[in-house]
Amino acid sequence: MLNLIPPQRGDDRRHGDLAARTSRWCEVDHVTYESAKHKNIHVIGDSTIGLPVPKSGTIANAMGKICASRS
Repeated sequence: MLNLIPPQRGDDRRHGDLAARTSRWCEVDHVTYESAKHKNIHVIGDSTIGLPVPKSGTIANAMGKICASRS
């Protein structure tokens, strides 16, 4: 069995105008994970800027639960 995984890129962040102009990452309120550029849009996982977040599904899952509990 062969599982090919293409290179992953953050195109959605750019097309959705979520990423900062000078960065590939999204600025967020680190209490609610709400986008600094767009209200009612939440960004979780290693797409956020500021705090060092490991590339881990477990971390993104936990951030999602925190985000859901505050909305």
